[in-house]
Amino acid sequence: APIQGATSGGSAYWRSLEHVADTAEFREYMHREFPKGASELMSDDRRTFLKVMGASFALAGIGLGGCRRWPVEEIAPYANRPEGRIPGEAEHYATAWEFAGRGVPMVAASMDGRPVKLEGHESFHGGGTDSFAQATLLDLYDIDRSRAVLQDGAPSDWSAFDAFCASDLAGVAADKIAVVAPAMSGPSAKAAKKSFLAKFPGARWVTFEPVCLDHLVNATTAVFGAPMRPDHKWDEADCVLVLDGDPLGTDADATGNARGWAAKRTPDSHGHMSRVYAFESILSVTGANADERHTVSAADFPALAAAFEAAISGGAGEAPAGLAEAVAHAVEDLKAAGKHALVVAGADADPSVQAAACRMNAALGSIGTTLGILHERLHGRRQWGVGHASVHEGCREWFLRSRHRAGCQPRP
Repeated sequence: APIQGATSGGSAYWRSLEHVADTAEFREYMHREFPKGASELMSDDRRTFLKVMGASFALAGIGLGGCRRWPVEEIAPYANRPEGRIPGEAEHYATAWEFAGRGVPMVAASMDGRPVKLEGHESFHGGGTDSFAQATLLDLYDIDRSRAVLQDGAPSDWSAFDAFCASDLAGVAADKIAVVAPAMSGPSAKAAKKSFLAKFPGARWVTFEPVCLDHLVNATTAVFGAPMRPDHKWDEADCVLVLDGDPLGTDADATGNARGWAAKRTPDSHGHMSRVYAFESILSVTGANADERHTVSAADFPALAAAFEAAISGGAGEAPAGLAEAVAHAVEDLKAAGKHALVVAGADADPSVQAAACRMNAALGSIGTTLGILHERLHGRRQWGVGHASVHEGCREWFLRSRHRAGCQPRP
């Protein structure tokens, strides 16, 4: 608004804060904002008040037309406050999270009934979580998250699902039933799966996971005769060879690997620090922290793994061009470390590379020292592709007639 006494052209300058407060617009605003006692506020004995009000508007850059009232929000207290709970202080609960078929124990902090923070449980590698675990907290506030049981896309409830299992499902031939579920490693989930398959022996249980473990499944099956999960013990390794992987950055157990690696990077760990050799096609967290890093074409990793395996077993192998000296240097340190050596292949590496890594660990005597083999059932993502056709071949009509979704559902 123009200042009193200002010319119609050019800029209007404030002579003082009283000058600004004395405008008709300001007086009108004061009457609208404080309808009761506005005249008293504008009197001479309220000059200090006007100075403060005028200064606040001027410094904040708020126009009179932009002033607004914020909605009134009331805080309702607990009708029956839980015993021992103090408003504003977080409550902590033990919980767990499944990632790539591996259970990760965590501690959740809840503020007034809302989860606000996740941290690793101290019993699991001394605590700590990775970025994936931290991001799971946002899933609880995802607006697209299903809030109820769905049947054919319509909201339902658990009682309807129980009735469906007791009546409709009981009358279907076992070979016409299929369950699509994520990988589950917990004992309760495994017991439920075992009980379900015992009741419906001909049913299909199809595992679908966004994290692909197909190459690991194929490699461990070829070497050990069954799918196994390697458990790398970095805190026991004096020399580590990494082939086409990032165990410190993107591995499902990256937090545990990083803590074990850090424990061996001190001079007091068994008398000397560990040494890491990384052969990779792109820069990774592991490669950036390795003692020696070598760039290898993705197509050359099977030949490189074969050359390492031959050198460790005492045979002759031809390394890719330009890597013969690096291979000889790494093999020398691996042999010197003996059972405290560790060979790690990336989860996405070619199955031949992962199989060679398993055989090299066996030749070095690392199994049981730096490498533990977990005898648990692994599931590859592509098993969905195999199971998808067989499931729909015999169960398509049943799926379309009555389908409940509990986490994932088959695609037509």
